[in-house]
Order: sequence, then C-alpha cells, then structure tokens
Amino acid sequence: MKILFIIPSYQPAICYGGTTVVVSLLAEELAKLNHEVDVYTTTANGKNELPDIKPNETKVLNHVRVTYFKRITGDHTHFSPAMLKTLFKTARQFDIIHLHSWWNLFNISAATLLACLSKEYIISAHGMLSTYTLQNQNAKLKQILHSTLGKRLLGKSTMHACTPQEFEEGLKIIPKWKGFTIPNLINLPQKDIGIKPTNKVFSIAFLSRIEQKKGLETFFHVLPKLSFDYQLTIAGDGEVNYVAQLRNKVQSLLVSDKVNWIGWLNEEKFNFLAKADLFILPSHNENFAVVVLEAIAAGTPVLISNKVGLSYFVAQHQLGWIYDGTEIDLMQKLQIAYEDTTVKINTKENGLNLVSTNFNSVTLAKTYVSQYETLLYSRSMKQEIR
Repeated sequence: MKILFIIPSYQPAICYGGTTVVVSLLAEELAKLNHEVDVYTTTANGKNELPDIKPNETKVLNHVRVTYFKRITGDHTHFSPAMLKTLFKTARQFDIIHLHSWWNLFNISAATLLACLSKEYIISAHGMLSTYTLQNQNAKLKQILHSTLGKRLLGKSTMHACTPQEFEEGLKIIPKWKGFTIPNLINLPQKDIGIKPTNKVFSIAFLSRIEQKKGLETFFHVLPKLSFDYQLTIAGDGEVNYVAQLRNKVQSLLVSDKVNWIGWLNEEKFNFLAKADLFILPSHNENFAVVVLEAIAAGTPVLISNKVGLSYFVAQHQLGWIYDGTEIDLMQKLQIAYEDTTVKINTKENGLNLVSTNFNSVTLAKTYVSQYETLLYSRSMKQEIR
C-alpha cells in the first residue's frame, strides 16, 4: 500500500510530546512491513523551526519519506500553502491518507482539500476532541470552527481512536461517526530494568509535559494532608509562566522541600520510572498516555485519574489504582498505594510482560494494515455499486 500521514510536527520535533513519537513509530513499523509510507509535516519545532532542515525538503528517516513543508504561521496553527499545493497534486496517488491531530490549520485545510477531491481520509484526533479539550483553550473559537466547518469534515472521515474512552468521546461529537479502535505503538525497554531500589522515603514520580490538563494543581493540594513521608519528583517541562505558577503553589503549600523539579528526560526515563515507588498522572483528560505503560513496563505501579484512556488496562491487570477525580478519593488511593504490597509485586513481576504482550509494535502495525485493507475493500465495493 501507499500510505500518507499528515501531521503538523514530526521527528525530530520531540517538544510536542507523545503524538509525534507514536505517529513516527507507526510510520516506521508500516515501512518495515514493506508498505510505502510518506509523511507530510512542517519544520515546526515549538516557536522555532527545525535546524538543519530546509523548507519543503524531503528526507528518508528509517525508510519513511518525510517532507518538511514551510509554515507561514509560527504558532500552533502551522498553516502551510506549500503542503496544500503538493497534496492537491499527489492525493490520488495514495491508497490511504491518515491525518493525525486536529484544531490546526495544517490538518483542517488538508481535510477540506481532500473532501473537495472526494478523497477518503482517516482522522486520529489524539485526544483533541475530548469534552475537556473542547471546553478549554480557545473554547469559543473551537466551537465556531467546529459548527461551521469541523463537524462536516469529521463526518466525512473515518475515526481512529486509540482507546475505547476516546472512541466514546468521538461519538459524542459525531453520533454516527464510523471508525475503529487500535492502541498507539510504544517504545519499551528491551529487557527488565533490574532490581528496584528500596527507598527510605516513599518515592512518587511524574513524567510528562507540564500543562494544566495534567492536574498537578489538584495533586499538590493533597500533599500537605498525607500521613506518610514522601518525595515527589517532577520530570518534564512546559510554558515558563505556568511552571512558575506551579512552583509558587508548592511553596505556598509549604511542601517545596518534598518536591523536586528535574526537567525533561529522554533516554534516562525508564531508569527514572523504575526507581520510583509510584507513578502518578492526575490528568483531567488523556486519550492514551504512553507514559503509563512505560512506568508499568519499568515495574512501577501507577495512580491515575479515571479520565486517562488506559485506566481500563490498569484496572484489568491490577497494575495500579484509579481515582475518580476528587481530592478525597485521591488521598484515599495514595494511602492505599503507600500501604499496598500486592499490586506493587504484581507490577514488578508482570508489568513488562503484560505491556509487551498487549502492545506489541509488530502485532499492532499489522492490525493497522488489516484495518486499512478493510477500508480499501469497502471503498472498492462502493465503486462497483456505482
């Protein structure tokens, strides 16, 4: 098959977090299965552009052809007339066109063009169509855009969700939206991290982009009320002013001596996660959350909100605790996590195997191929009927 991914940012622009990583993993696994994979993206690298990459240049990364188009807006809209011009010329060459992310002019304009060309396309919103996302950060603009154009474009697409929770959220937006659910691909350590240390003080880890959605403010409020000694280490980075607000919050709660800020981690993350007694992700919304699986694979149990898409997996295999979003339940689950031994032992002994088995990259990539083939067959049947 000839497959095209359309995404506003791609490797090596890791500053955009998990979406960039999981999409590149999928593209590379599909290429390993001998499919021709192209990616249309931009030179975006946060507020700057990717160094050493010329606008509209094509590079081959791990057997994937990646074209980095110039964007004329330097913000999250990523508008690129050059991409649209190329897409207009090449769209019909591809068997599958898969758009990743939403609420940016790069993908919305691409979907508009594909709809005009009567070219079918798949949309992976990567959490951008949740109720939380719609009601926060430029909510009025999103509602206007959705009602005037977005709803129609989404309705013409096939939805891809990475968890059952995300699929249900999609159906709230487009009640009869046709689609499928397949998990994201993830990178895992090739072997067990090793013997977990015995911490003198209960060690809690957080690893993610630091933004309001992650729910750290709620988590900070319960820290002064905990009955046991702890150390919370926050690995990640975010918008400077917001991170400063969180640091001030920690100081005002008089727990700054128990909270460590270590910045962004890449290759060291598995060792960091393995050293912790508990990983926390108190997010208000997460369609997937790769880091949850990374923590479990490192042998560390997790405490996450019920708004995290992978909560079903954690609960099913007893790899941590799920709380209902309230401070009271969060405190109770923290106390249980501190005292529990059964879940800790289960995660340490079985975590890596459970994640490797249920989220095997080769198996998942073949599942995507099977779904793509089903869509192609359905398309051919429609054409025959016509």
